Amino acid sequence: MTKMTKFKLIALLAAAIAVLCILTGCSQWELPYEDLDREGYNVSVRFDPCGGAFANTENVQVIDVFSLADAKTDSAGNKLIKLITPDDSRRGDRAFSVSKNGCFFAGWYRECAPRVDESGNPLDCYGVPTSVSGLEQGYTYSGLWNFESDRMAVPEGTHTSEDPFMTLYAAWIPYFNFEFYVKNAEGAYELYESEQLISLTLPEWNTETGKIDMKDFPAIDGKTFVGAYLDEAQTKPVTGTLTGEIDYEHGISATEKIALYTEFADGEWYRITNAKQFAATKLSGCYYIEADLDFTGVNWSAALAGGAFTGKIYGNGHKFSNISFIQADNSKTNGGLFGSIASGAIVKDIVFENISYTLGAGSRMQSPVFGLLCGTLSDDALLENVTVSNASFVISGDIYPQEYTIGTLVGNGGNRGIDISGIAVSLAEGAETKISIAKDNSTGEITLTFIN
Repeated sequence: MTKMTKFKLIALLAAAIAVLCILTGCSQWELPYEDLDREGYNVSVRFDPCGGAFANTENVQVIDVFSLADAKTDSAGNKLIKLITPDDSRRGDRAFSVSKNGCFFAGWYRECAPRVDESGNPLDCYGVPTSVSGLEQGYTYSGLWNFESDRMAVPEGTHTSEDPFMTLYAAWIPYFNFEFYVKNAEGAYELYESEQLISLTLPEWNTETGKIDMKDFPAIDGKTFVGAYLDEAQTKPVTGTLTGEIDYEHGISATEKIALYTEFADGEWYRITNAKQFAATKLSGCYYIEADLDFTGVNWSAALAGGAFTGKIYGNGHKFSNISFIQADNSKTNGGLFGSIASGAIVKDIVFENISYTLGAGSRMQSPVFGLLCGTLSDDALLENVTVSNASFVISGDIYPQEYTIGTLVGNGGNRGIDISGIAVSLAEGAETKISIAKDNSTGEITLTFIN
């Protein structure tokens, strides 16, 4: 055929498909087979969705009809016809997509038969005996049709469009069963979630937020994903995207289920590479610092400066530099770069350098406690290998006159785990007419005296 003839054929076929696809299965309508035969389109191919749907419409089939008049002939005298898929773009707005809930499409096959085991017992779509799974019997296929290389060979003779010369069956692969296991308090793995998915993408760290993106992976509240394995001994790690195996020769799933043995860390962890990420800190968050953080032009977290930090910061020897914060909220009872470092919190292996904290609005509440690093440090918190250098603690004359508890670094005293170097405590300009300060160098305690 010439290209023009093929194009005209496709246009005619599209018109026939539109009629037959809609009306197949509707017995009250008379199908136009006689008209098609009379016009020379007497060889038909039926596309059976095999439990699926065309264009979201169930119980319909697509039928293509062909004329053999201009078809090429092979050495055996057969007419050769190249088929196109129902959703081929060459059909234009008369293309039909095929779909089935809970399954993905594997291809079009010449043969379709109920799926059974070697003894003839029915198997479901996963290859499990239906007597065990309770699911319906599945199908197995053969003769996967290649629309690029395969040709339908039609012998000379009498043909009618009403009797399909060939039927192609849609093969459906059910979504794979993913089972997720996690260790319980006794150290034994137990199932915590199961999902049916085409594929599973493992969690990845988001470089913009520093938070782990769980993708399709089920999360566990209060925990952070560490890894997944295909065995309980955790010797077969999984990375990237995971999917089951498909037996395309038979159009079936070769995977009944995929078991994943997971590892989670306590807490909501973040991998921090810049100051902007850390500025979004949560009071209960856990932070793994992977680079020096320069806060020039980035505001320190007000939530940290006035709240109780219960999370973890593993500095890994990195610096937090050029931090400037002004406490301007007179409703706070605790204040510093951390309002308080509370019970269970960990801050370790970190350097604070070139830090400025200004107590600009003292609390009107009772017993306010302030320090450059934190207002209060819990006995049950861990500070380890923390260095503070080239820092200034400035006290404004605008604070409310009352008795404060103020420490150079920690308001309630006890600079354990902190190496101090080059910290200046001073009054803001003009504050000396209202306040005098005295510092006990042995304890770091600062005494304020308000001048009447």
